[in-house]
Amino acid sequence: MTQTDLYYVPSPNLLALKANVPQVKWSYGVDIPPASVAEYESCLLHMELMVHPRVNTPEPTAMGKYHYYFAHPNEDCIFYERDFFLGRKLKLQVSGLLNGTPKVIANRDYFRFIQHRFMNLHSIGYILTDIVGWFLLRHDYTPIHCSAFVYRGETVVVFAPPNTGKTLSTMMMCLEHDAHFIAEDIAITDGKSIYAVPWTTTFRYYSQVEEGLWSRAVNKMTRVLPVLELFPLAGLKNITKYVSESHIVNRSTVDRVVILERAEPGVQSLQVADAVRRISNLNRYEFNYRKSPTMVAYEYFNPDVDLASACEAEQRILLSLVENAHCSHLVTAINPSDYSGLIRHLLSQ
Repeated sequence: MTQTDLYYVPSPNLLALKANVPQVKWSYGVDIPPASVAEYESCLLHMELMVHPRVNTPEPTAMGKYHYYFAHPNEDCIFYERDFFLGRKLKLQVSGLLNGTPKVIANRDYFRFIQHRFMNLHSIGYILTDIVGWFLLRHDYTPIHCSAFVYRGETVVVFAPPNTGKTLSTMMMCLEHDAHFIAEDIAITDGKSIYAVPWTTTFRYYSQVEEGLWSRAVNKMTRVLPVLELFPLAGLKNITKYVSESHIVNRSTVDRVVILERAEPGVQSLQVADAVRRISNLNRYEFNYRKSPTMVAYEYFNPDVDLASACEAEQRILLSLVENAHCSHLVTAINPSDYSGLIRHLLSQ
């Protein structure tokens, strides 16, 4: 395992990650191209991930305990240790959430073997996602579960329940109607602007977008056996395989909020409160910082983390997002490929 520092920028000029392992896969990017030190340093917020063969942790009996976590009260650091197999242990250290750069240090066994989320045992990718959700809120930003594009000068943010069609709608707008890409699954907002998170590549599961024979076969198999999504059957392709870098917008002021729903085709205006309610619900489905074992244990030992205040900040930012947009609409369709046509008609009015 290389110990050379690598730099990644999941959200240009805003969020950066330094790691000593290649191709860190998490909600903010599964195929992020390496960045330069200058690009890393130009970002407002920084995180670190270090994976080592062994991680030396203090003696747990000398510290406060919270299930498999332990720490000293009011210290900006928490440890995790759990027996694995054949005398091996899973070890983790998280620090710097309140003072400086959040940093995750994991031993090799944890990073290698814990790849998904099971009960209170979460992969490094999930832990990074939970930490950055709270970290963004601490700095008056929030992640949003959405897709987004710029079409004829208007920035549109699209929300929808999972597997409804937000990714497909944005990719169709970009590939078929020359829209500029911002995001297809996750973005970041301060309540006025939207910041791109372009490296998530969940569109590889959409046969309408990915036309390769093998990818189409994987799409069909995944629909029959959803568990196949846990295995890398199809090669990852980042957004630049479909959209040129010149057509990626890193930041834009939001003009319109669109929420998709499965129903008979139609378009209707939404009141602010209704739009915020729907968006808040979709965010709760995607982002789990509120109930993350690591974040909950961290708050227990250091109340300054204050997850309740983070939830309140998220609501304020989402309200500002909807209020600052010119309008919000509910777009309904039975066939997911019909949303983009309804959105284009809405934008032409």
